[in-house]
Amino acid sequence: MDDLEDTETLKERSKIKQILSLIVLCAVQFFAISSESAMYSCFPPAAFLKDMNNVQIGLVFSSYELARLLASPVAGLLVARITPKKIGLCGLLITGAMCIAFSLAYYASNSYYFLLCMVTRFLAGIGAAFTTVSVMTLAMKSVTFLRTTSIMGIVEAAVGAGHTGGPAIGGGLYELSGLVAAFSTIGAALIVLAVFLVILVPNVEAKKSTAEKSSFELLKIPGVALLLITVIVCNLVISWRTVFYSGFLYQTFGLGPGSVALIFVAVSSFYVMLCPLTSYVLGKGYIFSMMLALFTLNVVLLLFIGPSPLLDFIFHHKNYLPLTLTCHFMTMISQQGANIPPFKAMLDLAVVNGYKEDSLELYGMTSGLVNCGLGVGWILGPGIGGKVVEEVGYGSSLTYLAFLQFTLISIIIIYLLAMKFFNKPLRQTADNLCQDYDSLLDNDSLHKTTASDSSRNSGSNSGSRQVSNIANQLIRRLHTLFDNSVTETSVVTCNLQPKS
Repeated sequence: MDDLEDTETLKERSKIKQILSLIVLCAVQFFAISSESAMYSCFPPAAFLKDMNNVQIGLVFSSYELARLLASPVAGLLVARITPKKIGLCGLLITGAMCIAFSLAYYASNSYYFLLCMVTRFLAGIGAAFTTVSVMTLAMKSVTFLRTTSIMGIVEAAVGAGHTGGPAIGGGLYELSGLVAAFSTIGAALIVLAVFLVILVPNVEAKKSTAEKSSFELLKIPGVALLLITVIVCNLVISWRTVFYSGFLYQTFGLGPGSVALIFVAVSSFYVMLCPLTSYVLGKGYIFSMMLALFTLNVVLLLFIGPSPLLDFIFHHKNYLPLTLTCHFMTMISQQGANIPPFKAMLDLAVVNGYKEDSLELYGMTSGLVNCGLGVGWILGPGIGGKVVEEVGYGSSLTYLAFLQFTLISIIIIYLLAMKFFNKPLRQTADNLCQDYDSLLDNDSLHKTTASDSSRNSGSNSGSRQVSNIANQLIRRLHTLFDNSVTETSVVTCNLQPKS
């Protein structure tokens, strides 16, 4: 009896340690993202006071994203060799030190300020890449009482909170004491979190295995490159839509900076609240079907935000603020498909193709690829979008993005149908052919029974039952088509005869 109580006590203590570890990792992710998002609210006005122009300001922003793009794959490779905790610690210290250096650069003369900003932000981008890649890997390995998809949702919520809180922290501190106070505070917070990382987050090391595949082979898996392109395209669309949205609101509806800031905070908060729901749906196995549904929704929303010139027969060249704001809020729903589902799909494809499940190498390389795609998207979006928006306007530019995302949807559907045709698995599953076949027979018999019952009943009740059953059948068929795949090891001999 005492041994049982001791075991329960140890389990409870282990769970508490894991919760504390997850809290620290989420705080690290929050401030790492805030070190970037705080720039949007406080750097441009400070840069103008130092005689910098818009081109130079854009280059400073791009230097951070370029560094993250280059460093993310490297961080993914180093995670398994040097341990994610050491990589995360290095990333935190680099990012924190560079944030403080960036703030102190404001005291330099105007002729050197641009160069110092470029160098410090580039190094901060390297540190942020190391930090964000290691955080996801550490969370996956150190927290065992939660499902993988739940951990993804929690970490992604911290990312969304960073995008929300960063501009608020940066703008508030800038109003109080200027740019130096804003980034010195963020840098100091990152360095303090490095201490908590050392104390509260356990060290995780890779297990030696001669059968382990090389991380470089991950991109050779059919579908992983497509998922990387998916992350790039989605973040290109997000960055393009987001960066020029405030200017569109100001020029079209006359909204001031305060109103625009409140809109962004509200929208980002809505995104954070949706992350747990996304992880729950992913946990049910709806991965590719979820991506296709969300991307299709995004295509429609992109046409209505402007609205698109294609819809002039409805809106007659007029803009409506309630429509624009409603569509912008709804993009937070479609945006849920940008990073978490592709990350989960990459993990599943890697495991099916021989990578060891729950390995540091797999988590590190996958996190690196997703962060790399995110960096590419955020470089291309503002870079290409600035010229296009200037030439054709914000609403028309979103029409181009809608066609781009529609093309991506078509390619994903072709890929899924090809995988289905060649009987290639998308993920490991405990289901076998007998279970799938019996499930389909049960569904068909249920449909037949319901149909016969409804024929004996009249009125709205029977009609609603028919509609409900048709909808359920459609959802199950789509889920079976796009998400369910059976590996060779899960196929067993069975009698494929209808049940009597």
